Amino acid sequence: MSEEAVTRPPRRRAAGGSALRLISLLVLLVGAGLYLRELWRDLDPARLRGVFVPLAPLGLPAELEPAPDLGVPPGAAVGRDVVLVTLDTTRPDRLGLYGNRAIETPTLDRLGREGVVFSRAVATASATLPAHASILTGLYPHGHGARANAVFVADSTRPTLAEILAAHGYDTAAFVSSFALDARFGLDRGFAVYDDEMRRTGASLSFSERRGDETTERAVAWLRSPRARPYFLWVHYYDPHASYDPPEPYASRCANPYDGEIAFMDAQLGRLLDAVDAASRRAPLVVVTADHGEGLGEHGEDSHSYLVQEATIQIPWILRADGVLPRGRRIDGRASQVDLMPTLLSLLGIDAPAGLHGGDWTRALDPNRAVLAETVEGRVNFGWRRLSALYLGDAKLVSGARPALYDLTRDPTESRDVAAENPQAVARLESRLRALRRGEPELLVPTTGARGDDTTQPLAALGYIVTEARSMPASGPGPDPRDLMAAMDRLLLVVDAPANADAIPTWVRLVAWMKGIELPRTDEEAIAVLEAMAERDPDFAPTFYFLALYYNRTNRAEDAARTLERLDAVKRAASGAG
Repeated sequence: MSEEAVTRPPRRRAAGGSALRLISLLVLLVGAGLYLRELWRDLDPARLRGVFVPLAPLGLPAELEPAPDLGVPPGAAVGRDVVLVTLDTTRPDRLGLYGNRAIETPTLDRLGREGVVFSRAVATASATLPAHASILTGLYPHGHGARANAVFVADSTRPTLAEILAAHGYDTAAFVSSFALDARFGLDRGFAVYDDEMRRTGASLSFSERRGDETTERAVAWLRSPRARPYFLWVHYYDPHASYDPPEPYASRCANPYDGEIAFMDAQLGRLLDAVDAASRRAPLVVVTADHGEGLGEHGEDSHSYLVQEATIQIPWILRADGVLPRGRRIDGRASQVDLMPTLLSLLGIDAPAGLHGGDWTRALDPNRAVLAETVEGRVNFGWRRLSALYLGDAKLVSGARPALYDLTRDPTESRDVAAENPQAVARLESRLRALRRGEPELLVPTTGARGDDTTQPLAALGYIVTEARSMPASGPGPDPRDLMAAMDRLLLVVDAPANADAIPTWVRLVAWMKGIELPRTDEEAIAVLEAMAERDPDFAPTFYFLALYYNRTNRAEDAARTLERLDAVKRAASGAG
């Protein structure tokens, strides 16, 4: 055999090996590129600040029977004890009953199977105080007056559910878990016991709460007291509100900490209902709902209060009364928080006050009625535009600087705005929106909460933003909050960074820096970053608020006062308030 014949095969093997190495290198480069793309995407502020959970279509159990109403006549629950439970910041798509297969919420699941579930219920506002005021008065925010957290008080001339039930012989008690529902804001009327004792925890920029187990213990102690009359008990759980820090074993069991908070809250609800059953002579009328949802990154909103998209407006609503209400029933009609009070009063055989905005679900409501939601938090605090949502059948209009229109049957997660293709539908819905607002006050006139007083300081500790309490037009010019969520999330990422400095890896800081986001480690660094941000964008009002908070934290009172004056000027110029 010749030498040439011997040497040819190795040359072919070497060429094949080079091709293989080249292919492997290309695969590695493509993989690295995909990884970096995902990493870059994950450095979106909404993802870095907390939990990013896309909104999912609701999927209730198939065994729930569709029905147009509760299936019982008015007065069916006369004399029954009443328990109202409100779940703060709770998205229905994160509950097992409504389709979340990655969570265990046995109490809520059981309530749904044993009672009536509303599949299309919505809040009247995406903030705690106005939504709860609607639950307790049957009125939209422009009717009860508590239109935003901290700087408004519910209208004392409008009777609350507790006042009405107390007048009909009920013992009444409330146990709330957030300063946003402090008695000074007017929802204590009618309650013989109103337990709003809060413990402030953490730094002034962190969230604080009374955990569900403590609230449950207080409510259970009240239930064990002897009584000869029926009772009305309201219990408010705050746990799913940011920041999310569920205790074990819920932190380990759940896919994310927001779900973990909900699972923990469900367990506390179970404890409460066990005590309710033991304290009631007959099966009580139990109502469970939420004040609003949570953005979790949907439409760019990390938390809530500033948008009226489904993630923050869609809510759960369950009614159970063994021996009174049918079991395993589902109502698909559009329901609102304003319906809760008239429905409960009807079941109890008590006449509702005149002029309520809500309807009574002991009978089917008009499918062509319009339902309203709004937020004025951005307007009151920053001079942004008021956002409103109008529901009519399958259509949802979001009204701000420009209209957006969604077909919620085909597009339940609001992924496609069809306003441009349907100008006549937009005009019709805008007309219905004006009709629902007819007679509302032209001005937003705060009734409490002067800047820096003992009202706004605890709200700041809860993470709420409360600025100078001055009157301004309810409608008018100003930036649209939908256009500002990315900037807001970038700002909040900076604001939260010092408190989480030890938990932020170096690579996260590097990639954030590459995206133009500097993550400060100390309060002094945060002040420097915020000062630079204010210099670059002098019209973005929230920067001045947080800068003022950091000045206060570092004992720079004069700088804080000057910054808040600048904030007030920016806000009033943007809103047209002069």
